[in-house]
Amino acid sequence: KKWPTLSDPAKFDGNRKEFPPWLLDMKYKLEIDGPAIGTSKDQFAYIFSRLEKAAKSMATTFAQKGGTGGAFNPSAFLAYLTSCYVLNHRGIRSEN
Repeated sequence: KKWPTLSDPAKFDGNRKEFPPWLLDMKYKLEIDGPAIGTSKDQFAYIFSRLEKAAKSMATTFAQKGGTGGAFNPSAFLAYLTSCYVLNHRGIRSEN
């Protein structure tokens, strides 16, 4: 597929209440338009491009390293963001 189907997800600024719908938008975007976005590294960079403010600052080091092992894995990037922004039932950030 050469052309994207879905519009770009809104930029995520670090507001925890907005994270679950943003994450779902991003998962759909990558699933449906991933081939149009490009390689895994392109998709990794795309995720970073849809962050702003506190969220972008928080993820900069992770993104600079290409994530775990420098693999530039978009799924690992989303898992990292989830570990930062999703609270478990005790109000503590999840560890996965």
